[in-house]
Amino acid sequence: MKNPKYAYTASYTTESAAYNRYSAGDGVHVYKISENGDMWDEIQCVQEPNPAFIGFGRNKEVIYVAHSASPEPVSGLVAYAVDKKSGLMTKMARQLDFGKPICCFCVHKSDQYMVAADFKGTIYAIALNQDGSLKEITDTVALEGELGPLTKVQKCSRPHHIPFDLDGNFLVIPDKGYDLVHVYRLNIDSGKLEKVSETAIRPASCARHMAFHPNRRTVYMVAEFTSKVYVFDYDAQKGCLTKRQIISAERSTYVGNYCKSSEIAVHPNGKFLYVSNRGDNTIGVFAIDALTGELTPLAWQETQGEIPRYFCLSDDGSTLYVGNQKSGNVAVFNVDAESGMLFFCAPLIPVPCPTWILFSENG
Repeated sequence: MKNPKYAYTASYTTESAAYNRYSAGDGVHVYKISENGDMWDEIQCVQEPNPAFIGFGRNKEVIYVAHSASPEPVSGLVAYAVDKKSGLMTKMARQLDFGKPICCFCVHKSDQYMVAADFKGTIYAIALNQDGSLKEITDTVALEGELGPLTKVQKCSRPHHIPFDLDGNFLVIPDKGYDLVHVYRLNIDSGKLEKVSETAIRPASCARHMAFHPNRRTVYMVAEFTSKVYVFDYDAQKGCLTKRQIISAERSTYVGNYCKSSEIAVHPNGKFLYVSNRGDNTIGVFAIDALTGELTPLAWQETQGEIPRYFCLSDDGSTLYVGNQKSGNVAVFNVDAESGMLFFCAPLIPVPCPTWILFSENG
């Protein structure tokens, strides 16, 4: 596969009294990637407060930036146009002011709407203009449930991921505060959010992120505080989840208090699942059963850095990129499509506090 041309990285810009963010960034950093992929040259830094979550819209012609923490005055979401030739970002004229931090968001495949979640259990449906700019909030819903037992980290509902399923029919929302996975439908005609189902997980698990199998019948969720991977049978017509398997994301030699698993992804060929563990700085590699979707652990690959908060696979699955938040680098791994194994490709790429990474193949 041809190496991506540009990389966009999110970061924390300020520290927190509650926990160490390892903030070292100045906003969204834009890099031009060398032909062989081993050099990233910064060509732009868009200064935004704590843009820990970023995402593309409209054929990668727009980047949405979430202000993921205060205390700076925050608008919550900001839209930028992307010049696909130069890779540079330009703030769009039309914006919306939420007046609060936004944790995560997802753009519907129609590009007519996006959905977003704040840190207090509210989700928003947002209409988009034809150019991808933010138009208006069309619905607001407060998630319902009971708080988990971890009083310091489960103070309120906290939707930590809000992806649409692969067909764009349902939102599958892991809730860190309520130990639930909510499923909602976005009505494209009305812009309204409709509750469909909810599925409980073990108390104190802190549901974090979801991953969808390309067969559309299986969904995976990683729990942050128990470091378990949940395997769900998924009814893509009804938007319902049924637990099939719960398996540890940790390697058996880990003896820390919390491994704090974070990101999860399925390989495009559907044969392997990957999950990051911040406690011992590893990526767990699991084989996926072709019939049941159940997982079998294969290996744990060290990430060449500390606090692998985020990772992503290239579109063809040939490369895996790990953002090591504390050590301030991105580690690049070749992926063996037959075995699922990861092979580190030196050198490490210096990136300040990488919390999210996007790639563009244009230019």
